[in-house]
Amino acid sequence: MSMMKFDDSKIKEIRKRKEQGLPPLPKEGDVVEQSKNAKGGSELIYQRVKERVPEDLWNYFQIILSRVREYEDKPKILWFQDTSKDPEVQFLKDKSYRDKFERFVFPSDWSLEKYNIDLDVEYEKSVVLKNAIEPIPIHTKPKDGLIRKEWEPLYNACKETPNVNYHGTVSNEEIRSALQQTHILAYPNVYPETGCISVIEAMSASCIVVCPNLAVLPETCANFAWMYGFVLDKTEHARKFAYVLKDAIDNFWEAPVQAGLAFQKQYYDMHYDIETTAKQWTMMLETIKNNIENTKEKKS
Repeated sequence: MSMMKFDDSKIKEIRKRKEQGLPPLPKEGDVVEQSKNAKGGSELIYQRVKERVPEDLWNYFQIILSRVREYEDKPKILWFQDTSKDPEVQFLKDKSYRDKFERFVFPSDWSLEKYNIDLDVEYEKSVVLKNAIEPIPIHTKPKDGLIRKEWEPLYNACKETPNVNYHGTVSNEEIRSALQQTHILAYPNVYPETGCISVIEAMSASCIVVCPNLAVLPETCANFAWMYGFVLDKTEHARKFAYVLKDAIDNFWEAPVQAGLAFQKQYYDMHYDIETTAKQWTMMLETIKNNIENTKEKKS
């Protein structure tokens, strides 16, 4: 008689995480493991902040970017980039898990508000430190026709779509260079963003941003975007998007538009400069560290 061998590795992993006080992994699988080599916006902002904060101060803490996989014997900072609906953060409904962290960091006020409403994350333990960029260098846009930057989730369909140049996955350096030759970020977004670096870089590059008023985009765009009302119906969304996009194309070189784009660049270079954000991180971490050390001294 043959016997089926039972793989109990999953049970052991669940038991181990529970013993360590770690939240359970989501049912969809380990996204962190699947995307460990990713170099998206979240990874870029994490690295840029880390390299600008004093190393000894950064290493005093365990700073976790969105997904909790292990606990170190350090004060813990949980830095969110996911939405409050993401399976990876649902464990925060349990206050005993929230109590393990010294501070929660959010990329936008919208994101903090949603975590408070959906997961009861305390405002008192939270701080908003916006995603930031290295400002795009001052440049002159080409006038021999508009270069349109399209975002299309169906990558294979992109390759076959007329008037769309699909470049595949490229480095952030290539994107920053391309933005200097780009006039419009055409962004018919349908996924709730929490702090959109793509938009911030495009704004710094003096691009018109055409996008819906979905999630954090009104906050991030600060009235500079050519924005339309988001709708769930895809056909209606495409119609509204096309109408505003055509208006942006037709009017890009008009003097009032150019003046607005110049002011837009000044605004984003000032408010979203990585150097400023890194200083804010340093100040926050120094304050938390001093409070922890002072508490230790009083107890000893």
